[in-house]
Parts: sequence; structure tokens; C-alpha cells
Amino acid sequence: HGRGPAYFAGLFAMLNPFVYSRLIDGQISAIGGLVFLLWGVVYFIKYHDSFALKELAIASLFFGIAFSFMLHSIFMILMIGAVFFFLYFPDKEKKLRYLTNALLALSVLILVNANWALDQWFSQGENIHFITQVINADHFAAFASKAGDSNIYFNTLSLHGYWGEAEGRYLPSTYFIKNWKVVFMALFLLVALGVFYGLREEKLKKNTYVFLTIAVLSAILSMGIASPEFGFITQWMYDHIPFYRGFRESQKWSAILLIC
Repeated sequence: HGRGPAYFAGLFAMLNPFVYSRLIDGQISAIGGLVFLLWGVVYFIKYHDSFALKELAIASLFFGIAFSFMLHSIFMILMIGAVFFFLYFPDKEKKLRYLTNALLALSVLILVNANWALDQWFSQGENIHFITQVINADHFAAFASKAGDSNIYFNTLSLHGYWGEAEGRYLPSTYFIKNWKVVFMALFLLVALGVFYGLREEKLKKNTYVFLTIAVLSAILSMGIASPEFGFITQWMYDHIPFYRGFRESQKWSAILLIC
């Protein structure tokens, strides 16, 4: 309620370890993908509240641009859509309508990227060749999320874990904030209070469940094969889901964790 939380959320969306790491290491495409994913999610929520096709079309446009910036975002978009499908609509009629509209949204996404995506697909272009023929277990290990000086769970939830930081490619954000773990715990407490409040308020409960589920899934997928307990999930996805091998840098899932 009020502008205070909104301003704080906006400030944190710009000033956080994920954005800092990608920006300082020159990964502008990841930043662009994050920005348009964020706006896509905003209009996706509006669509679910109103069921207006205009809101879905705008969300699809933003998602399509996010896909242009960051190819990995297609899996993020599909995961978000799946969670909303299973948790947001209780009756079959609305689920069927949701699926029909989802096909329209997918058409918009494809249209936005048709100039290059169809060429890559039909000509078996460079990206497809790289994903299917070049990426292997060595790539998965090299680009896996890193545990830092704590553990993979704490590092992931605090939006750290980028492989470039572990290679010493730049000064990490922790260099400038000496008590960063205390800061993170304070922010995590605020998030926990927000979740508690959201689950108590009837009008916020549904969205809270949806985004809590998305956040948990994003954290697990962001840890990737580096997680001793959940790493098998990402390994299975590498082995069985077409083109998911291209998502060798699993820490990009933290973009969705940040949005949540």
C-alpha cells in the first residue's frame, strides 16, 4: 500500500547483485531481458485480473522483446505461464479459455522474433548448431552457479552466484558492502513479512501463492546442477528438454527470482 513500497521495489530492481554483475561484466542482453520480462509480468498480472486481451497482447509484446534480448527467457515465460495456469484458475472453463488465449500470445511472441528465429530454425543456424552439437558437460560445470564464500542456497537467494564473479572478472558487489549478509537477511525478513501479509489478505492471497511458487522454482533452477539436493532436476532438463542445454548458465533464472 502507498508509494513507499513501490519506490523501494523499483530501486531494488535497479540496485542488486544480479544487475550489478551483469552490467559490470558487459552482459547488456541479460539486463534488457530482465527489464522486458518485468514489464511483461506486470501486464500478465493485469490480464489475469481482467481477462482483457489488450493486456495479454501488451504482455506478449514485452515477452517477445525479452526473448529477443535473452533467448533463455522463453523457458522463464513458459514456466510463469504454467504456474498461473495451474494455480490461478480453479475451473476448467477458464483454463480452456486461458489456453486459447495463450496460443494467441505465443503467436505474438513468434511474430516479434520471426525475422531471425524462423531463419535459425529452418536453416539449422549457428545458435541451434551450438546448442545441439557443442554444449556438453564441461560447459555445464564451467557456467554453473557458484556457492561463493557461503553456500549455494544463501548465494542464490541473495542474487549472487554468477560464474564471472568467481573468475575474478570484476570487483564483486560484496567488496563495496562489507556487511552484505546482514543487509541480505534484513531484506529477506522484509520479503518474508510481505509473504505473510499477502497470505493473510484475501485479495492478495492468490497472487502471493503464485509468485511464491514461481520464486521457489526459480531458486531451484537458478542453483542448477550446483545444488546437491536439487541438481538432478536441471540435469534431467539438460538431457530431455529440447534446447534447454542452451541454458548452461542457470543463474540467469535469478532474473525471475528478482522479479518475484
